Amino acid sequence: MDALDPALLVRAASDSSAGVRRHVVRLSEPLAEEHPELKRAVLGLADDPDPAVRLQLACSLGEWSGAGVDEALGRLAFRASGEPFPAAAIVSSLDAENLDGVIRTVLGERSDEDEGGDLLGDLLAQAVAFGKGGAIKDALEVVIGEEDDRTWRYRTAAGLLDALDRRESSDGFAGTIEARLRPLTASARQG
Repeated sequence: MDALDPALLVRAASDSSAGVRRHVVRLSEPLAEEHPELKRAVLGLADDPDPAVRLQLACSLGEWSGAGVDEALGRLAFRASGEPFPAAAIVSSLDAENLDGVIRTVLGERSDEDEGGDLLGDLLAQAVAFGKGGAIKDALEVVIGEEDDRTWRYRTAAGLLDALDRRESSDGFAGTIEARLRPLTASARQG
């Protein structure tokens, strides 16, 4: 690994071959933290058209920290609707440091697009597990305020409520969230 040239990997990150780009991501794992230009190039692959490149990036981002990791994971999460392997890789790369930024990025992408962000319920479940009340409350405002996509709202709220049910705590947090979601759950029951 000491023979790898970070500058070569930066150039290869824009290669026309998806296989080359995927290997660049994998080979960059131990080098990116020490080489910011390499890290930027690899983080830019979050929007790569090839799903195998995005899957490798989702797996590799669990090894990194710092600026840009949360945004890249959020962009990947926004696009991962209905794709179980990328979704699992994204969730496995979450940690207490990047989760708030991942959720913010998904919500930002959601405000710009009419579709996507289906992984938000799973991200909120992780926020419950990490005790990220602020991120949950911020996301809740968007979910409650969304008027156009009722299915997305219901699915996201269901994921959050399921996570709260699994949480064993008597701090009143779950009750507060459930009360905020009550109008949404009532509208779901009415059809």
